[in-house]
Amino acid sequence: MISGAPFVDLPPAPAHDGPMRVLYVGKLIPRKRADALVEVLSGLDLPWRLTIVGDGPLREKIASRVRELGLTEKVEITGPVSREEVLSRMRQADVFVLQSYDETFGIVYLEAMAQRLICVGSRGEGIDGAIVDGQNGFLVDARSDGELKDVLTRIWRMPEADRQRIRQAAYDTARSMTEEGMAREYLRLAKQALKESGI
Repeated sequence: MISGAPFVDLPPAPAHDGPMRVLYVGKLIPRKRADALVEVLSGLDLPWRLTIVGDGPLREKIASRVRELGLTEKVEITGPVSREEVLSRMRQADVFVLQSYDETFGIVYLEAMAQRLICVGSRGEGIDGAIVDGQNGFLVDARSDGELKDVLTRIWRMPEADRQRIRQAAYDTARSMTEEGMAREYLRLAKQALKESGI
């Protein structure tokens, strides 16, 4: 069951021109596919910047690949940072990507949605209950580079009004899925189940 996420309600970040700012937050381990994200972005025919927040055994491998691809001006790997810094990075980004497999729910998605990020998550990996594809974010196959590439291109090409609609829907979802909100929902469901059982 989803336990909810702490909700930090900050004002929207100002709009900006320029490249699509993509953010990854998580451990740098194979199943979270930060390395694949670098490869996918390197093949996109659109302007982008990537910030990778986190640490793990793949960090040096990813950094080395960034250098090989000549992307050091476009990719920043921060290492571990405080939660306050994570929220700051979220407010500076446009799109949050965590295309992981063997995942559970991932509170970080809700934290990103609360900051009005367009989130790209994995289909069938626990976040489906929060992200509705095309409405408040996007879902892709957890191991498909092609799907991720297509979705990122789609986001870039969307009219700004459509991007803003998804950002607002993401924010509304996160606001309804706080720890307090989910506790109220579970209490409501429990009372309903008791009533229907006749106990």
